Amino acid sequence: MIGIPQVGDTILDRYRVDSIIDRKNETVIYNCTDTRLDVPGVLKLLINVASLSYSADLKERFIQSARVQARLNHPNIVHVINIESRGEYTFSVMELLYGDTLQKHIVEHQVSFSFKEVLELFIAIADALAMAHETGVLHKYLNPSNVILSQQGNRLSPRILNFSAHKVADMLNPFTALPYLSPEQFHGDENACPQSDVFSLGAMLYFVFMKQAPFIGDDYKKYLQYYQNYEALSVLPPEIPAAFASIIQKSLQKDPAKRYPSATELLKEIKSIAPTHTLSANLSIEVPQKKNGSAVRYGTNSSQILVGTGSSPAVAAGSNPSQPAMRRITRTSQPSLPTHSSSSMPAYNGRVSSVSNPALSVRASQLENPVVRPDQFALPASLLPAYDLTYRLSFDNDSRVAIVKKKQAASDQSFCVKFLQSTNPARVSAFLQGVEKQQQLAAKSPCFQSFISIYRDVPGYLVPNEARLSFKAYAETKGALDPLFVMRSFAILSEAMQIAHENQAVHAGLKPENLFLIQRQEVFYPVIFDLGQRVMTTSKSDISPTLAPYMAPELQWNLANANEQSDIFAFGMLMNFAILGASPYKKLAKKDIFSAIQGRSNAPSLLELQSDIDPNFIKVIDWCTAFDPKQRYRHFANLRRDLLAVISPYV
Repeated sequence: MIGIPQVGDTILDRYRVDSIIDRKNETVIYNCTDTRLDVPGVLKLLINVASLSYSADLKERFIQSARVQARLNHPNIVHVINIESRGEYTFSVMELLYGDTLQKHIVEHQVSFSFKEVLELFIAIADALAMAHETGVLHKYLNPSNVILSQQGNRLSPRILNFSAHKVADMLNPFTALPYLSPEQFHGDENACPQSDVFSLGAMLYFVFMKQAPFIGDDYKKYLQYYQNYEALSVLPPEIPAAFASIIQKSLQKDPAKRYPSATELLKEIKSIAPTHTLSANLSIEVPQKKNGSAVRYGTNSSQILVGTGSSPAVAAGSNPSQPAMRRITRTSQPSLPTHSSSSMPAYNGRVSSVSNPALSVRASQLENPVVRPDQFALPASLLPAYDLTYRLSFDNDSRVAIVKKKQAASDQSFCVKFLQSTNPARVSAFLQGVEKQQQLAAKSPCFQSFISIYRDVPGYLVPNEARLSFKAYAETKGALDPLFVMRSFAILSEAMQIAHENQAVHAGLKPENLFLIQRQEVFYPVIFDLGQRVMTTSKSDISPTLAPYMAPELQWNLANANEQSDIFAFGMLMNFAILGASPYKKLAKKDIFSAIQGRSNAPSLLELQSDIDPNFIKVIDWCTAFDPKQRYRHFANLRRDLLAVISPYV
């Protein structure tokens, strides 16, 4: 018997043992470093006990299993990068993954997957298994402990390990392995077939929805007794969506011939659910944190948690444990919202492109801009040859907004024009840069208003005079918006803001006047105006009391310091505004708003202001509006992920 290598030892003059992850029966799992390549890995060592009668057979099976997995080149299968059997040592070396097993992700961290996430998860797993089946390879012991959710940045990707490993059924864990073993395999490993893996996949599908396997016994004999009279699961819990229920029931038939013949056929069935869903390459699920705020680091096939100190690529050293990017919205039951009709809601597909909601009850005629009496409001000289002033909309020291028509035009088509009054070169430069950046973004998202013309000499721009109403005007005339409409609208807008930041554009002035509902062919689009036009605001004296609630406190009234997290703060305060129909500081006199904000440690929460809102949505807003940036979302991608998770039960 060889001595078990310890931390600091080097195996075969190449693999330095950095830590011991786990020891299971005849194997030991290590985190190691390949000293020749200077890269980390995971080493699985077979303990060669000469006194065991099956040692030679065990060694051969171990090598064969590693070779099988090494040949499976699939992005959702753990890669085996070396196999050695020399002297007393027999081991395989796998890539080092950061993440957790599916078992621990659900059971220990109590994560609830959205419908879309389950689709993504099982399309990836089934696709990997289908590829294996098409090359004649079975897994045989697929279960949630054999799937790693590999951390890649802030996202997770499922990776399967331990293909074709030889196991003896009565030696398997009765709580984490036996519940996923097909009935025929209880009578011998040689009975495994493609339908056996299908059974395991069906049991795992049940597990992700119910957080437990379809049946759990406390020993091997209990499972034998259970399957004596078992034929199929005739009734499934109501928590399992109907789209998955039939797949689970067919997969969990006792008779292999009644199941899907292979993972390939099961994959087709799962994909048939997906045409109305836009799936991403990786799961949009955040990696959990330990209570001390440090990153949880895992080696492949680990059962012992190794805690690193900021070494995870998704977590900066010293990050706060309550950082929203590391928290997960969980839901144990359907949240309740005020009754609404969803008959006109477009099908949820993971990307929200438009919003239609009868609760708005706004017709195009009601959205038309109110007529304002024409006066001495003059158009810029460069516009006078082509346009006539119809009426002005707004007039202040900084800018003018008006409705115009083309001279001698046969139609009644009108346009909206905005132009600056300011002659400050820095203000003019910021205005034009913002307009040009917004025009670029409008090509990427319909949630940014595009321009018919941009006038650099005025400076100003021309847009269609569509039926529209700003969020501010809507609140003033109709009050609060429908909560579900708010969720859907801001899910749309969060994607637009994500696109903006991916293109190095900061809005720096989000407020109710800059968000509009524009009706286009009976569908309401939330549209963003005036991107990047207030970055020259650098002191409190430049800030109006109506803008102050939407400025992140860390800016200290200086919008030149605006960044993605300050936009996220403003975004959260806008969600508050839309739900309440007013600023959370609405009861204060304007002169008191500044001191009220400076005297608080966090923005007012809907938890106290309007408690009938979905608590998960309130969590999202609170994570946006935290005064401490460390407690706030880092990126709009994370915010959008959680907004989609919140709205998914309603669509």
